[in-house]
Amino acid sequence: MSEPMLSPTPDLSSVTAKNIAALRQSRKMTQLELGEALSYSDKAVSKWERGESVPDAYVLCALSRIFGVSVDWILTPHEGEPPAPADNVTRRHTVTTLLAFFGVYAAVTAAFVILATLGIYLWQMFVYAVPVSLIVLLVFNTLWGRRGRNFLLVGLLLATLLLSAYIALLPRNLWMLFLLAAPGELIVWLSHFLRRK
Repeated sequence: MSEPMLSPTPDLSSVTAKNIAALRQSRKMTQLELGEALSYSDKAVSKWERGESVPDAYVLCALSRIFGVSVDWILTPHEGEPPAPADNVTRRHTVTTLLAFFGVYAAVTAAFVILATLGIYLWQMFVYAVPVSLIVLLVFNTLWGRRGRNFLLVGLLLATLLLSAYIALLPRNLWMLFLLAAPGELIVWLSHFLRRK
């Protein structure tokens, strides 16, 4: 009895390279953005896409989460366009981000109400919640969003931190604190520009 003839399979590294490149391009990501999302360099992504190396199991799992496909999809040959990201994955990320963002304000409101019942009115807590909520957005955008937006969030964070410091030190009339905003925002913008290049 003869054994069944198996059809030849394409080289794993070239199949994986083609699939990673197709997924990345379909999501309009640069190699740098994908590398940042995986905590790898753009050079590593370039090697994977040229078929010079195959990502390890950890990276394959991370790629499957980022692109919303199975690890099997990344490792097997396909014809046509890669699948669109699953709406439920994107929706789940958005809902989780919004829950965390508004959770900050819910916690601050609860603390304000509790203190108000004790006769302590700290309206400044709502001002301090703004930079905290921006930090939450920054973390979730780094995990699931487009990292290119992080410079905008960092710029807003810097401005709200200065505003919070000003309000915390209000009786001291430190309006000159806002003079730090211009060079700080310029540094954030330039660092983003250099990183993109």
